[in-house]
Amino acid sequence: MELEDLLKKNKLTEKQLERLQELKKILESNDVVQRYMALLDEEKKLRNELLNLRREIKFEEYEACSHVLVYSSRGGHRECVKCGLRDDVGVYNSILEVPWHSIDGIMYEFLKMYDFSGLDTDIACDPALAHAIYKRLQAVHPKISDEEILKYLQNALLHISTIPVNEERKQSRARRLSLNPDFSGWDSRHF
Repeated sequence: MELEDLLKKNKLTEKQLERLQELKKILESNDVVQRYMALLDEEKKLRNELLNLRREIKFEEYEACSHVLVYSSRGGHRECVKCGLRDDVGVYNSILEVPWHSIDGIMYEFLKMYDFSGLDTDIACDPALAHAIYKRLQAVHPKISDEEILKYLQNALLHISTIPVNEERKQSRARRLSLNPDFSGWDSRHF
């Protein structure tokens, strides 16, 4: 664009902005609009309060959890099969700006303040599979200890990864574990 065109566009934009500001003043004097703006402010405060409560709840869950950790076969990070806490969020958060209220942001903040330790396993698998098996075991045996759960989990993962089954059987297994029918992370290994 040439200078003359830019100056015309600038003048036109300034006029549009003035008209917009005048219209805004007129609307702000309207009682209905004032009430609407007050409701927007109230909604914003409540949303922020919910975000803060969500963060506090997750912190309490992570802190109260006696973690049972598996290694992710997808990324090599550790993840708790009970609460979902992962130790790879610091890596991603240092590269990308993760919002503090997102699950990854909450995990990152938690891990900056607390050690990530627990009952460590020698299992590398898809964490979604380990979590699904854990939930199923917990439902069937609600009073089982973490050590016993770990033994069952290791056996289940060993059988799942070594006993060949057809696709129909895999889909059936995925449904029973509340995984997607097209779940494909059946492999696990012990090291």
